[in-house]
Amino acid sequence: MRRSHRLNQVTTIGLLVILAIMTVSALWAAVTSRLLTQQASQAVALNNSYQQAMYWLSEENRTETRFRFTPTPAVEQEYIEAGNNFLAEMRQSNRISLFTDDLFNSRILSQHAQYQAMVQQEFTAIALQNHSGVIQANFQSDSLIAILKQQVQQKAQQNQILATHQMAQLSATQELIVRSAPLLFLPGFALTILCVALLHVAHRTEQRMLESALAQQVHEVTVQAELAQLQHSALTDSLTALGNHRAYQEARQREIAQAQQYGESLSLALIDIDEFKQYNDQYGHAYGDHILTTVAAVLQQTTANAPAFRLGGDEFAILLRHTTMDEATQALEIIRNLAQQQLSGLTVSVGIATLAPDAQNAATLQEQADAALYEAKRRGRNAVVTFAEIADRITLLTSAQAQALRQLIEEKHLSIVFQPIWDIRRQVILGYESLMRPDVAYGFSGPQEVFDIAERMGHTHELDAVCRAAILARASDLPANALLFINVAPQTLDHVMLAGNALVEAVLAAGLQPNQVVLEITERSIARADVVVREATRLRRLGFLLALDDVGAGNAGLEMLSHLAVDFVKIDREVIVNAPKDATARAVLAGIVAIARESRSYVIAEGIEDAATLHFIQGVGIHEVGSVQGVQGYLVGRPSPQMCDQTDLQGVDLLAA
Repeated sequence: MRRSHRLNQVTTIGLLVILAIMTVSALWAAVTSRLLTQQASQAVALNNSYQQAMYWLSEENRTETRFRFTPTPAVEQEYIEAGNNFLAEMRQSNRISLFTDDLFNSRILSQHAQYQAMVQQEFTAIALQNHSGVIQANFQSDSLIAILKQQVQQKAQQNQILATHQMAQLSATQELIVRSAPLLFLPGFALTILCVALLHVAHRTEQRMLESALAQQVHEVTVQAELAQLQHSALTDSLTALGNHRAYQEARQREIAQAQQYGESLSLALIDIDEFKQYNDQYGHAYGDHILTTVAAVLQQTTANAPAFRLGGDEFAILLRHTTMDEATQALEIIRNLAQQQLSGLTVSVGIATLAPDAQNAATLQEQADAALYEAKRRGRNAVVTFAEIADRITLLTSAQAQALRQLIEEKHLSIVFQPIWDIRRQVILGYESLMRPDVAYGFSGPQEVFDIAERMGHTHELDAVCRAAILARASDLPANALLFINVAPQTLDHVMLAGNALVEAVLAAGLQPNQVVLEITERSIARADVVVREATRLRRLGFLLALDDVGAGNAGLEMLSHLAVDFVKIDREVIVNAPKDATARAVLAGIVAIARESRSYVIAEGIEDAATLHFIQGVGIHEVGSVQGVQGYLVGRPSPQMCDQTDLQGVDLLAA
């Protein structure tokens, strides 16, 4: 009995020791796992917060740069909102860090305040047209923003490294727990079997050990789930539950590499909500969030097998695996229609690019999709455009082209040529359209490429200003009783450059009166129609004449005619060239003439390059064109550095019928 009692004592002590070790181990595992999980969660949250702060800092810098070229209240408001969002993110990161980063955040906020003060000096210099002040303030603000970006990026990277380290420690701890559990459990279990016939207490101890082991396993499963949740949160947009920009970049590289390795098709679609900012500002951020989540729901509903991402703001992306261009277009047309039905008046524009069989990289695919999206916007929004549709007439913007445009605007090395516009009834020159020719040293293929690049970079109004100054410098060459036609891009009308009496003063300084100048507005561009109508009407009240250019090239010109009173309607060259042989083109021509006749506008036919076209316009075979009063084209006068006179018609009979 004594021996049995001693065995009982030894077994009990052994069981108690093992139980104590397991209890301590379990407590250590629980405390350590929870601490490491909390630290990892905090590091991930801080990394996300600093990454978001970095995004808003970049947005603030981008809108500052836009304001230098587009100093409008809307751009300034975007700059202020970006700055406020950056400050909010920095305060959020301070709360997440439990104010341990207070010294760092205070330094960053102080430097940011210096940056904003310098930007304010820059904006003031822009308003005062103080070029040297703008350059000095811009240099200092760029230096400050570069330092801020570097510090915030370093802080984000530190937290990302810390999170990775904490997750590695957590995984190592879990592995240690899994490996040590058998070493603790087996001896206790063996002793329990040995004493089960003698000791009822041993049986109860075994039960407690089993329960403890089960609790440990449950704890391990919980920690694994928390770790998976942390990894998911780092790659997910919190508002829409779609993949975020980081997830998009990783997925894009991965999908391109896989498609190229196995020779598979891959399409990238970029989606942008049309006029989202206007609705967001008008109805509030809650409504804007509703719009974003609705678009996300449409994408998830229609692209179950294709990953969708929110890139930021109102921009989304879809990677369509094993999908050709035609299949991608059909899928995105469905998305566009669903979005239009569910967004209560808002629409989306879509640009699609498909991976080429050659060594195309992620940057090229992105640029192609961006170019297609821009074309969808240019066509009036609410459209799906593929890069293949525009590949033959668009070149992806290079850094050399961007630099050449900046140099042209700065150096102003260009020439002006004039093309006559003839009145076919009076057989006299009605006026001259002034056209820009860039210096060949810049490497542009022609003026159209210059304006296309300027429009894509947001510098159209600056290029317009340079051309306008060069044209007005030649105003003294204008013959008496002739009009000077000057092209004005719609973006220029939506800019403060022409505010007030600025254009009147420039024309008067050149020795002309406003009623001698015709402002040609083209429909081949993206602009807010209401602003164009308002500003064009204001300039007409100041005495300028208005012409609507390229009418018939799209629907915008015909729609503009119904809202804007113009003095001249210039019919697009393609309509004129095709009208003699195409019934549809003749119908378009007749419709334009009829509308112009009702509005008492003077009609000018562009593209008169041969006698047959001129003869058609003079009325042969179609009665409706009898109201065309002016002609322009190579047959009746090529663009020339000098303004031609009435003797340069070279025997062409404008009255022949």
